[in-house]
Amino acid sequence: ADYANHAYIAEAEDDSNVSANGRKANVTMHLPNNIQAKKTYNNLIFYRKKQNNTNDNYKIEFTTSEININNITIKKIDSTNENGNNICRLNSKNISLPLYIRNKKNGDTISQLGLNGTKKVKEIFIENKIPKELRNKYPILVDANDKILWIPNLKKSKFNSKKDEFYDIILKYCEKEENNE
Repeated sequence: ADYANHAYIAEAEDDSNVSANGRKANVTMHLPNNIQAKKTYNNLIFYRKKQNNTNDNYKIEFTTSEININNITIKKIDSTNENGNNICRLNSKNISLPLYIRNKKNGDTISQLGLNGTKKVKEIFIENKIPKELRNKYPILVDANDKILWIPNLKKSKFNSKKDEFYDIILKYCEKEENNE
C-alpha cells in the first residue's frame, strides 16, 4: 500500500488542550505535499509546513514610538480614555527601564492586576484561546529585569496604573487593521 499519500492525525501534545466537551482543542492533520490542517479551538487552518524550523525568539528594546511585530503594533501614546486590556499605563518609578517587547519563554508568569500571587502565561493563552502556533510569537511587555508588565490585549500586571493614579507611560495595542486608519 502507498502510505505516502494518506493523511494521519497527530494528537495534541498535552491534556491542557482538552476542551470542555472532552475533545482535543488542538489537533494537526498531516496531508501530502507538506500540507497540514490544524484544528485550533473552533478554527480549521490549512498551511504548508516550513522546511526549516526557524527560531522565533525575539527581544526588542522599546526605543521608538511604536513596535510592529507579527501584525501587531504596540504604540506609545500621550493620552486616552480607553481602559481595556489593549491599554497599559505605567509609572516609570515602579519599574526598571528600558522596556522590551519579547516572546513567551517556558515558565513565564505574570503578577496579575488585582490578584495575589502569579499566573502562568501559558494558562492565560489557553484561557483566551490563543492558537498554539501563535503563543510562542505573541508579544509580551517586560522591563529591564525581565518582569512581565503586560500581555497586550489579554492581561495587565499589578504594575499597571489606573486612570486616576500617577503614570507617565501609556502603551496601546493595535492589530494590523487598526494601523491603516
